[in-house]
Amino acid sequence: MRSTKTPVPSGKQRRAPLVMVVDDEPGNVQYMGTLLIENNYDVLPATSGAQALERCMARKPDLAIFDLRMPGMDGIALCRRFRENPELAAIPVIFVTGTTEEEDLVRCFQAGAVDFLIKPIRSLELLQRVRTHLELKFSRDQLVHKVRDCDDLTAMVAHDLKSPLASIRFSVQMLAEDPELANPRTQDLLASLIDSTDHTLAFIDDFLNRNAAANTLSLDAFQPFALDERLAEVVERYNLYGLEKGIRVELDPTESIEAFADPLACEHVIENLLSNALKFAPPGSRVRVLMEHGSPGIVRIHVLDRGPGINESDRARLFQRYVRLTAKPTSGESSTGLGLSIAKQLADAMHGSLAYEPREEGGSDFIFELPTRPVS
Repeated sequence: MRSTKTPVPSGKQRRAPLVMVVDDEPGNVQYMGTLLIENNYDVLPATSGAQALERCMARKPDLAIFDLRMPGMDGIALCRRFRENPELAAIPVIFVTGTTEEEDLVRCFQAGAVDFLIKPIRSLELLQRVRTHLELKFSRDQLVHKVRDCDDLTAMVAHDLKSPLASIRFSVQMLAEDPELANPRTQDLLASLIDSTDHTLAFIDDFLNRNAAANTLSLDAFQPFALDERLAEVVERYNLYGLEKGIRVELDPTESIEAFADPLACEHVIENLLSNALKFAPPGSRVRVLMEHGSPGIVRIHVLDRGPGINESDRARLFQRYVRLTAKPTSGESSTGLGLSIAKQLADAMHGSLAYEPREEGGSDFIFELPTRPVS
């Protein structure tokens, strides 16, 4: 026999599921609300579509029950508004209707409903449908969280592999330049090691780029962190990458500054900007990184190079996906056309910004801004 136990959301704090009931007839709202409360649900009532939207932004329900026909914004329009809002899109919606017309029922499902109830409402049927769709929603939420946790763990492992691989590559490069190891056999082996390391680093970069493009940032990952320390670690690593082209990556002296963001996402943006700078900067040049205070509550990072810069025609599409710029990398490095678009996406998601300015006497200045405190 099916359990009648009220489903509860997963998480540290167990709570009663919150069900929104929307009907322009207060008697219907009271009837369904009382029935749900008596069965251990919390209820968020509303008597119009506009009121429902206002209330659910302050307190997001786990499931919603909409009357189909309401004056002003009807249930169909309200459901569509839910589906258009990323914060509300995953909330299951059950329609209550007095019609059995196939066309109306099809419109309900096309608007995004998961189920419907025919008036007069039968209490046991209402409770069972609510229970079923909440169980499905909570199971789906748990799967989403597990997948996200797995993705985050995989991304962290991939990210943490980059530093030791960069050190290995640098060490092998130094060995390859040692006159005592100049015999062809040894040089072939060392070249093979460098090539394998480059392929592995490229694979990790591609994985991290695609992972960042496929996932939205979780607010749970936002935290205060020492941006100057994180920046120094990335600059040190990319200075090793630049040695092969004779490019120095240098961080201007800076005071200790905290940012409030996702530390890994922030690092990914900086890595992308430095990777681009190394691709386009001429051999023997310097890539300069500096950090400064911007407007109140904002910290600003500049990544400056002396490459060809971005021409006028490329600037309008600079942060679009799969865009390959007119300028070519100085050593024929490959590009997916995703890097800057993902960096911009991550910067925006952290309530920051990413912009480009041309440098006097040539070159690029990419400006990455982040908040230093939570943004409401």
